[in-house]
Amino acid sequence: MTKIVLPPDDHLAQFARYFPIKSGTKDTPLLKGWQRKGLTREQLVNKADLTPSNFAVNVGASGLLVVDIDNGGMAGWNALCEANGGVPDTYTATTPNAGYHLVFTGPPTANTAGKLAANVDSRGAAGYIMAPNSVVNGKQYKVLHNRPIAAAPQWLIDAIGAKREREADPLDLDLDLPGAIDRATDYLVNTAPTAIEGEAGDTTTYTVACQVREFGISEARCLQLMLDYWNEAKAVPSWDAEELERKVQNAYDYATAGLGSDQPPEAVFDTIPMPDPPPIARHEDIYLSGDMPKGKRPPTKWILPGWLPDDPINITLFGGRGGVGKSTLAAQLAAAVVTGRQWLGIDVEQQMPAFLVLCEDSPHQVWGMLDDLREPGFYPDLDYDQKFCAFIRNGVSRMVQMDRGGNPQRAPFDKLLREQLTWFRQGHLKGHVGPILLVLDTAADIFGGNNCDVNHVTFLVKETLRTLAVDHDVRVVLLIHPAKDVESEYAGSAAWHDAVRNRWFMGFEDPNDPENSPLHIKMSKFNWGQMQEPITLKRIAGSRLFVQGDRVKMLNEIDNAVLLAVIEAADKKRWLSGSAKSGSRCIWKNRRAVRINNKFVYGDVVKNSYERLVASGALVTKPIKGCGNCCIVTADNILDSIDD
Repeated sequence: MTKIVLPPDDHLAQFARYFPIKSGTKDTPLLKGWQRKGLTREQLVNKADLTPSNFAVNVGASGLLVVDIDNGGMAGWNALCEANGGVPDTYTATTPNAGYHLVFTGPPTANTAGKLAANVDSRGAAGYIMAPNSVVNGKQYKVLHNRPIAAAPQWLIDAIGAKREREADPLDLDLDLPGAIDRATDYLVNTAPTAIEGEAGDTTTYTVACQVREFGISEARCLQLMLDYWNEAKAVPSWDAEELERKVQNAYDYATAGLGSDQPPEAVFDTIPMPDPPPIARHEDIYLSGDMPKGKRPPTKWILPGWLPDDPINITLFGGRGGVGKSTLAAQLAAAVVTGRQWLGIDVEQQMPAFLVLCEDSPHQVWGMLDDLREPGFYPDLDYDQKFCAFIRNGVSRMVQMDRGGNPQRAPFDKLLREQLTWFRQGHLKGHVGPILLVLDTAADIFGGNNCDVNHVTFLVKETLRTLAVDHDVRVVLLIHPAKDVESEYAGSAAWHDAVRNRWFMGFEDPNDPENSPLHIKMSKFNWGQMQEPITLKRIAGSRLFVQGDRVKMLNEIDNAVLLAVIEAADKKRWLSGSAKSGSRCIWKNRRAVRINNKFVYGDVVKNSYERLVASGALVTKPIKGCGNCCIVTADNILDSIDD
């Protein structure tokens, strides 16, 4: 068991209020709200749940003032003391980077970096220092002079400056305006200082976050901007996301300047008397019985009949365990909707563009999956440069996150996704009018709330996704992982089931025996009509794609029938349908029917079979001289030529 090493029982312990820091570090406080808290050494000794950690001294809460002299700062400190009459002998500790902590009593003072002299900082109100016996990077903070703590001379207090009182934040301030974001980004990229470990890096990071705050940037957007434009380039070493989030939180909790205080002045207008408020009007969502049309209700509009309704308020939840193939099957769904081809034997009733947000896979994996979609017999005419768009999002992709009070709120990615949907519709698709299929993969990436909290889940589904769907005319399919219990189809609790009206689940018929159990997709909930029967799934050999399990044998029969039809046509020296002079490009363009077991198949079924046969080499196509739109179709080289 690791031994707990407490701060020494010395002169500093008579004043100090301590709090724990993550073991081996100096930047990760383990006490929330440490700026207002702290324990005496005696309380640490008697604390039963204490775990091995470093300890810090809450300087302001201890009634202290500390001069922090980094390596290379002693000459500047000595010159400052000589010019002002010096300081009394006092308690002194050494730091792992050959620096010193000089501890004094004094009034609340500011935290400064380089203000007293180069490489000489100060810690006061809402500041802390590492306590002796703490270890960082294998090096220990040690007591150099265990002397009584002296009072800080007035010249030192004046040189540091008193703690500033925080300005009140304006109540009507608009945050994250485009101009403010541009100023903050320019500051982070071009003029923000570099935070270097051992050279007041904590203070520098805090200062940068405070400045971004003063531009009128919200806390969540500040963190995102610093991660995107500052952390990798100007933090040495870079902060991990959780550490940087704590620094930003401190800035928004304890900065003294008002939020948005560094915004450019706006035009000043004379006060204009406000008119009386208008009378309360009926809300647009209120319907009276007389508003409803009489007669038979119009039929439901479908994207996939019986499975996926064409309605923006419908959020379809597509669940399944990780690795089962949800992402691939969802991509097949999008490809079917774009091209109008079948999905698992289901006809597409309403074609539309598709926009996929893929948060779990690398570009290489996604490109491989998209190439599979173009396999013969699936979606070879899929053009995913035009109406099929994949947004491969490996960065922060939260649409909903929790504020410090535990309440859900929209996160920056919600705004970014809305912007990219606008680009896709207005820019790329040149003002496309009509719905777009939006696939979100997965809920674990876009949702930062509690899966078991109905309020959190409802905020995502109804306040965020449904609003997005109505605003941008999209039809949302959200992929989600189930609970760890293999028999459960719920993610966390029934909260998800209650929040949506359409829910699919992809899994094994016997979840306890996946190796010997067929894979299927089924409906877990459907408020739009009759529940459909489960569809058994089977992967095509050598591919990641799925087909209906009972269609695999039928596909072989269709291929054989089409091949025999071509051979018969070749043997009779004629076209399977039409003639060379008719300008047919290829057989399946004529929608020729093929007879199988006394039944006819035609249309896309024959077309897909033809493409598979050509891809396998069983059929060969050759152009006809003098007829640019015609081709010869041969089977196993039976037919070498066809008379013009």
